[in-house]
Amino acid sequence: MKKIIQLAWRNIWRNWRRTILTSLAVALGIISIIFSYSYLEGTTESIYKNLIEIELGHVKIVSREFMRLERIMPKEHLIYNSTELEADISSLLGISAMTERIKFYLILSSEDENEPCVGLGINPEEEKNFFDLRQHLVQGNYLQESAAEMLIGDGLAQKLGVGLGDELLAVTTDVNYSTYALNFTVAGIFKTGFTFMDKNFFYIPIEKAQELLDCQGQGDLF
Repeated sequence: MKKIIQLAWRNIWRNWRRTILTSLAVALGIISIIFSYSYLEGTTESIYKNLIEIELGHVKIVSREFMRLERIMPKEHLIYNSTELEADISSLLGISAMTERIKFYLILSSEDENEPCVGLGINPEEEKNFFDLRQHLVQGNYLQESAAEMLIGDGLAQKLGVGLGDELLAVTTDVNYSTYALNFTVAGIFKTGFTFMDKNFFYIPIEKAQELLDCQGQGDLF
């Protein structure tokens, strides 16, 4: 064994340039693997974190029919008496935060443009414990409770050609499939860095979403 080690040692330094180049190649390969693995792990963790904060929550409470048809966001299958259910769940051990949301498709109209997009009705105060939009505002102010205001993604604002203080008409069908519309003032513009979200999402107080959809006291819990 000793002779093998001696022979190997001599071979290493027989051509020191080759040895150095080989060592550098191995070191660079290991560094590249470690960097790639760390980058992928960090990206995956960031995606999970954002999905939990923005979309899923750790636990999502919806009706069975809503889950089956979630792709089309069926308004008629929201949870009834969600406020009472929220109060009951809040009393359970291990619940640190909970909020109510309504997500729906609709058309936003400005003077010259119409855009299909995704609306989210939120409780402005409770939402701060999940996805704090104040950290992503690039213009304007955060939502006030029950106000006819919206926070709109910067990409969507550009497509509609609107800015702070402008009014937009939100047009959709309610839970009874009747067409309904409400005017909202742009209170703030956000930029999250997620292109799809910035170009298609806006947020309004949940009371206004319930009025728009004619579904007072209904929603989904996160």
